[in-house]
Amino acid sequence: MKFAIVFAALFALAIAGPVANEADIVRSDSEVGPESHHYEFETSDGTHAASDGTLLNAGSDAEFTNMLDPSLMSY
Repeated sequence: MKFAIVFAALFALAIAGPVANEADIVRSDSEVGPESHHYEFETSDGTHAASDGTLLNAGSDAEFTNMLDPSLMSY
């Protein structure tokens, strides 16, 4: 019985922990076309991400999207 009470108390403390602050969107841009895309966003907590891509070999079996800079992210 003691175990159940201690477990319930610890579980309640874990749930009642601090809630992470939500970040606001500071900037958001998006352009999607039939053969290209661009998106970029930035939040108030410093998160930033962007992506640019173009469609290569449209209409062929080798069709794919080329990501121009897939690593442009910072936290």
